[in-house]
Amino acid sequence: MKRNKQKRHFYICLVISVIFTINLVRSYMDTGEIPMANLIITAAVYIATILSTYTLKKPS
Repeated sequence: MKRNKQKRHFYICLVISVIFTINLVRSYMDTGEIPMANLIITAAVYIATILSTYTLKKPS
């Protein structure tokens, strides 16, 4: 059961990171500059995705 929760957490983080990356690229293409708040939030989501990947690879 714990493994399923870890997988679900990983996929949720992955989807959110893709959405935030698309939003960041779209903002850059519209304005020509990168909003710092979006960049910080996207980096935090990437870190969460990396950590969830680490917990999936770690043997139980």
